[in-house]
Amino acid sequence: MKNNNSSQIHFVKVKFKSNNHLKDLKLLSSLHINMYEIVHDNDYLFLKITWEDYKRLAKYHKVQKVQDYGIYHLQDTLRENSLSLYLIVLMLIFIYFISNLTANINVIHSNPELRETITTELQEQGLKKFSLRKSFADLQNIKTNLLTKYKDSIEWLEIIRVGMDYQVRVQDKILTDITESTKYCHIVAQKEGMIRRIITSQGENVKNVNNYVRVGDIIVSGAITFNEEVKNNVCADAKVYAETWYTVNITMPKTKVVKNYTGKTRTNFLFQTAKDSYKILRSRLDTADSENHLLIKVGDYKLYYQKEKEYTQETISLSDEEVLKAIDQEITEKMAVKLHSDYQILSQKVLKKSVNDSTIYVEVFVTVEEQIGALEEYQLE
Repeated sequence: MKNNNSSQIHFVKVKFKSNNHLKDLKLLSSLHINMYEIVHDNDYLFLKITWEDYKRLAKYHKVQKVQDYGIYHLQDTLRENSLSLYLIVLMLIFIYFISNLTANINVIHSNPELRETITTELQEQGLKKFSLRKSFADLQNIKTNLLTKYKDSIEWLEIIRVGMDYQVRVQDKILTDITESTKYCHIVAQKEGMIRRIITSQGENVKNVNNYVRVGDIIVSGAITFNEEVKNNVCADAKVYAETWYTVNITMPKTKVVKNYTGKTRTNFLFQTAKDSYKILRSRLDTADSENHLLIKVGDYKLYYQKEKEYTQETISLSDEEVLKAIDQEITEKMAVKLHSDYQILSQKVLKKSVNDSTIYVEVFVTVEEQIGALEEYQLE
């Protein structure tokens, strides 16, 4: 039996009836048939051989081809399902044509005269019912033409395709007086904690490093004082980092399920719509992961070439080191959800720990440095 990994060679799997496996294998060797895989199954021999050896063997022995390998197997699959594939392609072409038609033009504005004017202009520029959908460049040209022609009456205009319809939103040009208002604000604590850092861009520090603050305490004031007299008011701008404390509860299993891939693969095709997806061929693998490769995309409809990889599942026990690592990861993820950003974990300490069957329950005290400053406006008396 020889080993050959070349993907260029056409391999086939064959079977023939054999009452004496050893004798038949000797016969095959005498015929110089290269055998890459040999499987005995009751009264049959299954062999992986080249296509050329299969044709030579067929002259001396009644042999049946079971399947091709590699790209030749894919070609066989495509031939067997050619009618289904032709129908899918025709359906996609039809869907593509229908989805590119325009069903309605909806001009959205409260003024009926303006709606009628814009609708007429769109029709003159080719955007009307039952016309083919326009490209992005065409829509931008139509938009530019309308804004130029009605620059004194239209502030902005947007053309959006929704399904098979176009929605045209129009805004009148309205002149408004914009008066800039001045606001005054403090930086206050939005959480309890011990201040570790204050980075002030504007305002006057009221609290300092190592000061303990409660929710609502002013840390950086917008009122600038000199000799205990307020000389100016601004909107304070600062970042305040404080040490804060949290208790995190973790439930962690001491086992995990792992996948063991068997090496067996199957080819399939996946048809996907905006709401659902369908496999073209019946899957012959009980548990498998899939790799999808896009072949055709028409609007919301997609056709994928799918490669399925079979696997078996196994439950294994975690070591103490793996459990501790998983607990640390869980703490990090929970703090990320709770605090979102701009923080760092300073320390963590286990307060309670219990084991029940194959599950560990842990209560952890976590110390964090985070940004606790928040703007609070105030009015001048």
